[in-house]
Amino acid sequence: MNEQTLSKQTFSRQTLNKQPVGAPAISEQAISEQDRRRRRGLIAFQIVCYGYLLSMFLIQMYMYSTRDW
Repeated sequence: MNEQTLSKQTFSRQTLNKQPVGAPAISEQAISEQDRRRRRGLIAFQIVCYGYLLSMFLIQMYMYSTRDW
């Protein structure tokens, strides 16, 4: 390898390993696990909300068909 290629590799490793000043040292595994739990919670919340809206709509359709209001 020539010297220029070696210096580019060293530079790229240094820039990839640097963290911003004051950034917490959290591993990527912990971040991905936290994001996975948050995403799962949001999906569950959406299912509950849309289920509620669907049930309200179906109740209205039932009332419309039986009582003709």
